[in-house]
Amino acid sequence: YYWIHNNTFNIGKNNWDVCSEHDKGDGDGSTDIKKIRNATYSYNKYIGTHKTGLVGGSEKHVSANLTFHHNYYVGCKSRMPYARQANMHMYNNYYDSSTGTTMQIYAGAYAFIENCYFKNDKKTFDFNNKGYTTPAVKSYNNIFNGSKNYDISGVSIVTDRAQTVENGNIFNKNFDTDSSFFYYDSTNKKSDVTIMNQASELPTLIPTVAGAGILPNFNLGSFTDIDTSTSGSESGSGSTDAPTKYTVTFETNGGTAITSQEVTSGNTISTVSTTRNGYTFKGWSTKADLSDSFEVTTPITGTLTLYAKWEQNSSSSQTTNTLTLSIPTKGKQSTNFTAGDFTVTATSEKQVTVSDDNIALGGGGSMTYRSIIANVGTTDEVTIVIDVRGGSNDRYLVVTDSNGNSKSETLVTGSVLTIKVSGSSTYYLYSKSNGLNIYSLTITI
Repeated sequence: YYWIHNNTFNIGKNNWDVCSEHDKGDGDGSTDIKKIRNATYSYNKYIGTHKTGLVGGSEKHVSANLTFHHNYYVGCKSRMPYARQANMHMYNNYYDSSTGTTMQIYAGAYAFIENCYFKNDKKTFDFNNKGYTTPAVKSYNNIFNGSKNYDISGVSIVTDRAQTVENGNIFNKNFDTDSSFFYYDSTNKKSDVTIMNQASELPTLIPTVAGAGILPNFNLGSFTDIDTSTSGSESGSGSTDAPTKYTVTFETNGGTAITSQEVTSGNTISTVSTTRNGYTFKGWSTKADLSDSFEVTTPITGTLTLYAKWEQNSSSSQTTNTLTLSIPTKGKQSTNFTAGDFTVTATSEKQVTVSDDNIALGGGGSMTYRSIIANVGTTDEVTIVIDVRGGSNDRYLVVTDSNGNSKSETLVTGSVLTIKVSGSSTYYLYSKSNGLNIYSLTITI
């Protein structure tokens, strides 16, 4: 077993670069491996590295059971990792402003990627079978914020953790849902790990916990806790760490809002209440699909989002409501503005142009710019009908929930699209890459 943990890797410098691969002047391989099994990379920080990490020295090299979690890649160029013939689990990694290709998934490699955050990367994925079996990525609950281009041929974006995807991995094609092979909780259908953060938390969290000299307050199980009581020792100067606190947020699913709480580890949440007209509150769940129950007497041991469960009162009549887009005063908009029942996001650098008959999202968008926000007030299924048009090249309309999780990704064909989504009370609509023009939009609730 191998554990590469809490290291910082800076860009290299090779003053004696006389080989034909002149990009080795930046150093060649911060963490390269080949022909190994059972390795974990965690809480490492990579700063501007060029060839960041190989998995397999060539297409014929085989590696197995690799985990990458809570790593911080900032301004790196490529290979996070460049993987061949391996099965990999990646979670809670923060990929910030990659300047080349973030991941090369080649030669039968299979990566299950969940709850990661990709920000402003030049190209997220690249796939090539290199004469071997088909490589693939299973993407679950990841956020792609400002990603400019990525090869989607090998990416399966799933909304069900237990869903399997087609791949050519030689070890176990469904390793991530096989509890005999992988740390998978088949009862609760989740990865059985100690800490699993929400993807939306990573830009704030990861820079504070990844890198050399940083040791978060881990539950080390059977390992002996680090002694910080000896003055002058490497690990401390006699002081003890302040109690760890975790943020608990509340998604009320159409109910009255509740302020998030900072809860000391091991304590319980303070009493809260929420109301919703025509409904009876039925408790909390830790899952957006409300498939489990959370008891308020449960000690808090990590960052948590709680989702309200409701039951409609028998006396309440089911009504249909429709949100409608209207075209405001035309011109370039550099701040958020209202368009009928929707909010359109814009900034001085990412403007939105309003014409007589459409709203032009002038390029790729995100939750904070060049997007349309729809507050639907329910997690039940809603129907989106949108007249959206693009250019001659392929363009995709993305719909995400309030946590940035993809709910739909649809090729724009120049005709009216009908999209059904559920599970969130707020949705964001934007282009994945090039500009889109919105002529009409209604959401039926």
